[in-house]
Amino acid sequence: MRTGFIARTIGGDAQEIAPKVPVVIVKAARRRQQDQRGRGPRNYTRSGDRIREDVNDRLTDDWRVDASDIEVTVSGTEVTLTGTVSTREQRRRAEDITENISGVTHVQNNLRVKQLEKSWSGAGIGSSQRADICHPAQGAPGAPGA
Repeated sequence: MRTGFIARTIGGDAQEIAPKVPVVIVKAARRRQQDQRGRGPRNYTRSGDRIREDVNDRLTDDWRVDASDIEVTVSGTEVTLTGTVSTREQRRRAEDITENISGVTHVQNNLRVKQLEKSWSGAGIGSSQRADICHPAQGAPGAPGA
């Protein structure tokens, strides 16, 4: 076992760490060091059409986001999300999905959360009707001085 590798990867004294570290963690650390994902050819950038297609596909496929009112626009490698979603969690999730797409450097999240309309039991009485109830007009039956 290469204890120096483990110590450099995880940090700490090799003699202390080596017996305590499961083999799975060692293998995962080695893969992370050797992983070349995300390192493309020099001067390569993904086209806006490919990024937009990817964003739309991933938002559509995610079961936690209702993307039916989301519009995606791409300018270079920056993505703007506009429209409405029903919860803050969906708003955050849409941004996270977009941010993790290859080629995206910035996400401008302009999504709004739909406000639920709330009504209360006294909404049926208008302000003019309430004034008549509280202060009957002069000359009305039952009014003082009638």
